[in-house]
Amino acid sequence: MIWKNSSFLFGVILILVQQALRAVSTYQLVARGKPWH
Repeated sequence: MIWKNSSFLFGVILILVQQALRAVSTYQLVARGKPWH
């Protein structure tokens, strides 16, 4: 059960990291494309 919980937690963290990276890249594109931040 411990291994299941840790792997589930790892999957959730991985998804959160991917979404954060996507949001950062999108924000950078918007900031770069438009003069006003």
